[in-house]
Amino acid sequence: MSFTPKFVDLVRNTTTTVGTNDFTLGAAMTGFTSFTAACQVGDNFYYSAIGIDKPAEREVGRGTLLAGGVIGRDPIGGIKTNFSNGTKAVALITAAEWYSDMQSGAASGPPMTATRPELAGAVPQRVAVLSEPGREGVFLFKSGDYSASVAADAAQGIYIAPVNDPSGKSGAWVRHYDGSVNVRWFGAKGDGSSDDSSAFISAIAFVKSIACNASAIYKGSPRLFIPAGEYFLGTTTLDITHTLIIEGEGGIAFGAGAGSPTKLRWADGTTGIRIQAYDTSAASIVDGPHFAGAWTQIRNIYLYGGYAGTESEAHGIHTKCTVILENVMVENFPGDALYAHTSSGSGSPNEGNSNTSRVTNCHFRNSRNGVSILGADANAWLFLGCWFTSNRAWGVDDRSFLGNSYFGCHNDGNGITADSATLGASVVSYSGNRYAVKVGQEVAAAANPPSGTAADNSWWYYMAAGDPSGTGIPAWTSGMKVRSGGAYNTDNGTGSGSASNVFAGNYSESGQGPSQFAYPTMVYGGSMASGVRGYATYSYNYQGWWRTGSVTSGRGAMIDGSSTVYGDFTVDGGRGSGALNIQGNGSAPIINLKEGGITYGYFLCVGSVAYLNGSNSLILRQGGSDVATIQSSGMNIASGKALLVNGTQVVGPRQTGTAADASDLATAIALVNDLKAKLIAHGLIS
Repeated sequence: MSFTPKFVDLVRNTTTTVGTNDFTLGAAMTGFTSFTAACQVGDNFYYSAIGIDKPAEREVGRGTLLAGGVIGRDPIGGIKTNFSNGTKAVALITAAEWYSDMQSGAASGPPMTATRPELAGAVPQRVAVLSEPGREGVFLFKSGDYSASVAADAAQGIYIAPVNDPSGKSGAWVRHYDGSVNVRWFGAKGDGSSDDSSAFISAIAFVKSIACNASAIYKGSPRLFIPAGEYFLGTTTLDITHTLIIEGEGGIAFGAGAGSPTKLRWADGTTGIRIQAYDTSAASIVDGPHFAGAWTQIRNIYLYGGYAGTESEAHGIHTKCTVILENVMVENFPGDALYAHTSSGSGSPNEGNSNTSRVTNCHFRNSRNGVSILGADANAWLFLGCWFTSNRAWGVDDRSFLGNSYFGCHNDGNGITADSATLGASVVSYSGNRYAVKVGQEVAAAANPPSGTAADNSWWYYMAAGDPSGTGIPAWTSGMKVRSGGAYNTDNGTGSGSASNVFAGNYSESGQGPSQFAYPTMVYGGSMASGVRGYATYSYNYQGWWRTGSVTSGRGAMIDGSSTVYGDFTVDGGRGSGALNIQGNGSAPIINLKEGGITYGYFLCVGSVAYLNGSNSLILRQGGSDVATIQSSGMNIASGKALLVNGTQVVGPRQTGTAADASDLATAIALVNDLKAKLIAHGLIS
């Protein structure tokens, strides 16, 4: 009979057996379990015995638990130790012989099987080793009804029923593992050419079958691990319908997959991974309720599509619910690398809710858009340290309702494609200059030329001087195919001013179309070398808010230094060239700044007010009425007002029985002249 050991941790008894007799067990040692509690009569195990006060007396062997709490001894090497008087400790161990026999396939070790059919036909024992390439592992035979598990694991990654009962109802071989489930256990090759789609489907189905902590629509499972290799999935989209971590081996690639150990590849026209909401299925079906893939995490994987020149709605990652992406690269899909068009309750095709998704250190490239986000429930996404490069339209096309945040991201080469004649050009050359298509003006831009100068017009934004380029910047011709594209686009699509996107510390290369921002997008710092067009906004919510108008400079609107904001006011640059207007609760501007200085504006709001009018005069007002006006010709005191020095009126309405003192009048004139000089020195009047 073969020796099939049982392994249990922390089993140790005392014994006072002498000579070469079988060990009669005493009590379990403090902190340990006894052999009789951990094993059944007839169980095999490895043991070690050592004299507590005579440690030179020792023995390692194969033991069998006999009736009456006795261990039958079979020492490794065949010679029993002749123990003398005294107490010994006997422990259940894993002997070196076990590992040696596993490697050599010796009869004393567990049976070695080369294939799953061999394992299914093996005599049921406690342990067996499967050596089938990619599926290697230790299996334990477990009695009981495992029919449900066997049925859920058709690929035999974890459960293998015996040949005499393929249903698994009377027991099954069960893979012994801890932690992640490995997709190779289900038959994935990862050799770049074999179709691994069925293995992935089986692995995902299995981890879903053992998911736990379920509610009506949510449950989570152990991680699905994808070892290094290139896995071809053909035309199979991986639909995720429960919360799952899909994890590869290694970081993202810079380009063309270099340096990315785990790569998943699909055929042309196929979406890679689709994450379903509780009421969605397939690409656009609305159904349910059922389990959802919300909060699924995808890490350390390179996803590569099969784009071959024809665009379609086949995306790299299509999510209909909240998702977390980390160290993921998505490239070469006919649709968008990352696609999330979600509005809860909207029905097909955009049903879903992807709010509060998180994307960290990811790279989206060579797809239609790097990222395409749209909908009433596609908000509060966070992008941190991501790349958007060489996409055929936009690096980021964000048309969310309430806005998303982008920090420390890089954007390069988007909207410039050699397929521009077929797909549409986002940048053209005309009269020696280059221009970008305005969002929303694509049809008109095909029929109306750019300005031909360094000016924008209704259909085109001026970029810089430049001739046509064979790499995707054609000469403008009437009727040509165009579409908008470039670095970043924000447009909530409603005109309601609700897309509060935030861009902080981002970097965009020149050459691509400029970012086009709809109000109230915010830009803080960074370097937008490709320029910013449209509207950018800065919000400040400590007692107020303000916004800027049209942005045309390469840096966009910026705040430098430290600013303290009080009150409720708006900055609106739409009131004239170079103007900055600070606006109060009403519609009239409070401060108007132009390149030449202050045109008009209020300066102090604490009951009394000083303001400049359009004639460059400083007006002092208190209680809603003017008191005096200071201008280049002097001070004019308003009718009914007086000038007082040390509380004594020196200039003002005639008062009966009072005459102005000449010295006081001279003092007043000197004060006025001094005030006038200071105003001129500070540029407030001329």
